[in-house]
Amino acid sequence: MGCGPDLLRLFDLADALMRENQVHRREACCPEERPTPRAVPSVREQLGEMYERGELDEPTYQRLREMAARGRLRPVDLAVLRYERRQRKRAQPPSEEETAIRQLRARIAQLERARAESSEVLATLEAKIAEIEDRAREREEAARRAVAEDETLARRHLLERQALLESRQRLREQAEALREDLDRLEGLKAQLEAKVAELEALRSREALQTLRTEVTEE
Repeated sequence: MGCGPDLLRLFDLADALMRENQVHRREACCPEERPTPRAVPSVREQLGEMYERGELDEPTYQRLREMAARGRLRPVDLAVLRYERRQRKRAQPPSEEETAIRQLRARIAQLERARAESSEVLATLEAKIAEIEDRAREREEAARRAVAEDETLARRHLLERQALLESRQRLREQAEALREDLDRLEGLKAQLEAKVAELEALRSREALQTLRTEVTEE
């Protein structure tokens, strides 16, 4: 089975969605900044790359992810680990199913990180929107109080209110883009997990068939 067209399509979808989501998160956090490439991947990203390349098995990968989340894993630790793993690399290469499962799980982990970061950014956006709405109401009330005595002041309050409402609309659009990303990330994650289950079942059947053949030959 291995990396057939369906699996490659899922990889392409995951990579494209995460790139698009990264743009949405960047625009929501820093709308005035132009995107700049990161010079060095984070420790968690390097872990995912090592796992995808087969340099880490599943238990080790999960243990190191927990250490990285607690800030107990440094880049130099990864460099040492990478060297040791390459020195002890097995002569027998992994099967196509094992490689595909590893790549799928690495992307699932990336989707989970993107979803968590998107949720955090979305919560910040929603708080900003609520704050802007409060300020816009205050400007409107100030305009009402001032209109009888100072029309110029009232007009300034209304202009400020209009600027706030325009800002709110931009934030709403960014928030909606993130909500759509969250739905798509969750849906794609479910597809990847289903593919992992399918490949694991295939791997188990192949292992059982190999065992049966060995017993028969004996």
